Amino acid sequence: SKFASTANYENGTPMIIRGRIVSVEDHGCIVDLGGVLLSATGEKAKAFLKFDNIEGDYEVVDDEEGDDDDNMDEDVEDDDGRDTKPMDVDKSSSKTAGSKRLLNKHRVYDFAILPPQTSGEGSLSILQLSLPSTSTLATLRTTSEMVPSLSSLVPGMLMDVQVEQHAKNGMCVSFMKGVYRGALDEDHLGGWRSCDEKKKKGLGGGDSKEDPSMWWKKVFRGKHAKFSARIIAVDAATKIVRLSLNAHILSLRGEYSSFPLPVGTIVQNAQVIRVDPGIGALLALPPSETSPDDDAATAQLDKINHIIQLDRDLSNNLMSISEYKAASKVLTAYVHISKSIDPENNKSNKKGKPQAKHRTPEALFARHFSINSRVKSLRILSTSNLIDGIASCATAKSIVNAHVLTHEDIVPGKIYRNVPVIQLLDGGGVLVDLGLGTKGIIPAMHLFDKASHGNPDAGGDAVLSGYRQKIRQAKYKEGNLVDVRCLTVDPVSRQCILTAKK
Repeated sequence: SKFASTANYENGTPMIIRGRIVSVEDHGCIVDLGGVLLSATGEKAKAFLKFDNIEGDYEVVDDEEGDDDDNMDEDVEDDDGRDTKPMDVDKSSSKTAGSKRLLNKHRVYDFAILPPQTSGEGSLSILQLSLPSTSTLATLRTTSEMVPSLSSLVPGMLMDVQVEQHAKNGMCVSFMKGVYRGALDEDHLGGWRSCDEKKKKGLGGGDSKEDPSMWWKKVFRGKHAKFSARIIAVDAATKIVRLSLNAHILSLRGEYSSFPLPVGTIVQNAQVIRVDPGIGALLALPPSETSPDDDAATAQLDKINHIIQLDRDLSNNLMSISEYKAASKVLTAYVHISKSIDPENNKSNKKGKPQAKHRTPEALFARHFSINSRVKSLRILSTSNLIDGIASCATAKSIVNAHVLTHEDIVPGKIYRNVPVIQLLDGGGVLVDLGLGTKGIIPAMHLFDKASHGNPDAGGDAVLSGYRQKIRQAKYKEGNLVDVRCLTVDPVSRQCILTAKK
């Protein structure tokens, strides 16, 4: 069906509002807006979505039996049996432009309010809505006429902003014709840039006094000091507004937030681009030397082309700047101070007193992690930070060289060598550490190749003979390294049974 263009909206820009489909009728859908708007009569406005006002393909899905409004406070079961959160926008809207949107009871979308078609009192008693596509939503800005107060701002609104001041950790901006002020953190400028290797310790080379780590000062100035950004957080009480230029937030496509490197990947020669004293450091990952497969390469190319096209549609034209385009391709990972250096590297302080276990001194951390320094190797631990798009990593050798990170990584039948012994159990078994706190048990019957002459029903050390008990105390002493093979593993209960038999 033909979709009403934005030129038909009042003032050229529609107002976007989130609503829930209450019921599907013959000619459209009745939508609940949550009572946020009032009609001309002072009552809560009702809304209706005509099928003709849906952009792209759609499909009407029959309601499942047993669905009712009482279950809306909990997870809503989708038509294919999957559980979804009640306030989540349907994931189908984030797929390709040709995918169909499903229309059924309880489904939540972002709708656009159409201008009234009739005049006179009561014309706004029923609001007419349209359902734009994700690509159209990504280009619709919010004007000052739509937001009369700071409390009316909601995350997801697209704003035209003006840079007022550059800061060490981002930028201060104004929007709505200078009425409101907000900020873009360093994590949400749309990219990262590592310091030039010729500039040491973050100081500019030559006569330049600018900090090269503040790369955005050279990008967001002149005609590029005005651009469009999307709100991600609003606190009306403290008057704090945060905006973002990250590609997956600006384009409203959640699939762009996925980190290309899987958990457990070891990366060599990363560079420190930011240090938070006493907290951790941000590392810029070098470009991958391995070529992706055809599907991954095609998906990456489509993503880049879509981001460039969106940049043009919003008139930001930031991707035309070579420095910003290069910054948008940089991947970053954050290492916490507790996972940066192994504790055995600092056994005592200057006074000769032992340091607290698993505590890295800030002075030692500062020596190893300074601006522009290189990190030999790191390991990706988590990629779940979908908002900032920054992975979590570890640089401690014990974690980088760990056999596994979780019980899900353990493979039955695989041999794990040089596994440290943690504890000798009362039942005659041995507890070992496979890596990063992932523990496994070697039962007493699997400690030696030959069967023991002890009493298997006695329990404790009596399971082994006197000679075997002495061998066990010596061979499986706490801290010793042994080779084991995985017999069974249950990731749910986190139980792993190993054997030391050859």
